[in-house]
Amino acid sequence: MARITGRRVTRSFAASCLAAALVVLTGPTSAASAALIPKNVPGAVSTTRGEACMIDAPKAIDGPLAWLAGKEHLGHVAWSFNRPGTDRWWFGSTDGAGITWRDYGSKAEMVKKFTGLKVYSKMRCGAVRSPNISKALEYVAQSIENANQFNAFANNCLTNSVAILSAYGVPLSNKGQLTDPNDYFNNEAPSAGLTTERNLASAGPPPPPPSPSFNVKPNAESVTVAWTRVSSEGGVREYQLGDGETTQSFSWKTTSYTWDDLRSGQYKCFHMRAISRGGVAGSWSAYQCTTTAASGKKPSLYVSTGYERGSLYESSHFPEKIGLDNHEWYSDLQWGHIGPSSAKATGTLHENKCEPSCAEGEYVTYPIEVIATDPVQCAVEVYDRHSDEMRIVQAYVFNEISARALSGKPRPDLVGDEVFKTSCSSSPAQPPTSSETPSAPAVGEVPQEYLGTWDSRIDNATGHHTRRLVIQQGEVGDAVVLLTADGPTKAGGKYHCVFTAELTSAPTADGPLHIGPSTVTAAEPPSACTPGTASTVTLVPDGRLRRVNADGEQLTYTKAD
Repeated sequence: MARITGRRVTRSFAASCLAAALVVLTGPTSAASAALIPKNVPGAVSTTRGEACMIDAPKAIDGPLAWLAGKEHLGHVAWSFNRPGTDRWWFGSTDGAGITWRDYGSKAEMVKKFTGLKVYSKMRCGAVRSPNISKALEYVAQSIENANQFNAFANNCLTNSVAILSAYGVPLSNKGQLTDPNDYFNNEAPSAGLTTERNLASAGPPPPPPSPSFNVKPNAESVTVAWTRVSSEGGVREYQLGDGETTQSFSWKTTSYTWDDLRSGQYKCFHMRAISRGGVAGSWSAYQCTTTAASGKKPSLYVSTGYERGSLYESSHFPEKIGLDNHEWYSDLQWGHIGPSSAKATGTLHENKCEPSCAEGEYVTYPIEVIATDPVQCAVEVYDRHSDEMRIVQAYVFNEISARALSGKPRPDLVGDEVFKTSCSSSPAQPPTSSETPSAPAVGEVPQEYLGTWDSRIDNATGHHTRRLVIQQGEVGDAVVLLTADGPTKAGGKYHCVFTAELTSAPTADGPLHIGPSTVTAAEPPSACTPGTASTVTLVPDGRLRRVNADGEQLTYTKAD
């Protein structure tokens, strides 16, 4: 590999970027147009985001050549890109006849290399959605192979940097044929997404690594956390996973962990950070929360389509008919298999051809198969039939439902993975705020006097705490209680907790209500919110509401206006 040091760098830059300056003065040729942006080069495209950088030596190329272009300096540029999801980088430059080089290392080593060459002072970096390493490396190899064959238009620092980064996946324009390296670096590179600028001349210690992205998947008595490795200038030594109380550490090679010893139906939140090789800790990520699955219970089927806004079916009563919209539906569904991890049914799709109109259209039927998978515990929005009233229900449901035609070709939007809306994400669905809480439907077990919004407060040494209790209509087993708690923490911060709880038995006409243990559906911070015990809710003679927990703790609420 050719090395560049001292004054030889400045001289070679003049030779290397002579082409860019000549293009400014004389205009491009068709050969330049063909060579600048790579076309139709095969290669494996990564589904993991990558990162690429263009590095600038702004004071290169001065004297008469720059004056002819009306500039003090024309500049010089180099290139770099990483292997997606890692801290391994390729980087290099075309510095003159026979002096095209490349190197490989961490981002910190790449920055150190260019900083040490003294002439480079800025770099612009950005994320690349679908990077193509093999395509980029092919162009790197071509630039080295043709190091002694550069010409005035298609083989210089700028054209090679643009070609290599374009092959990697940076959407650079071909305006490099009409400008000089400095102009391209300052104008075209940011337009292509290379927007993160760093001044190499004042480069200090590497910045802390970014927070890793991750997802959580609940199991019966554990939660599996999977994350994506991050790229950092300082390299990554380890990842840390915490729940607000305990922290686990893992080597940089690890990408998943199962947090066990949990209870069935337990609410749990996690956050992550990365630690650099130098021991610099990155920021903790935002929490992601989930609830472990209910033990020994088959998942329910939650159906939400363009027609059914939200229906919940227990495993013993899965539906025989599912409406898709005002004109199409599935019928004769036979659930031949309902297991702990999946359910399967066969049935018939009724498609309206809507010719000449949907009201007069003929129906065509197709045999179909419906498959439900990915059971999770979460909060879902359930609508009573023929009503706009909605209630939040904690349920163990299949999170993915798909349908396929067993024969024929129905309209694509009536089969596939997009027919059914996802039940819930890995984090439980947030319940509505008090202002969004629906009024009670006309039927249910809860006496009318209990329904509505009730407020209370607690004043103690830490400050003023508010409690809002919303009681909505429902039957035994429904989440009829929604409790929101806000206030200051002992550490001086603030907490926000949201709980739901089910009606455990049918009340008499005057109550009381027997409510089961509460479940956390929103927690900030997670350590401040813990599920409550079973409770009894009673109307007192003065019209207020009293809630007494199983441990004897009680609080009285007043009806909100």
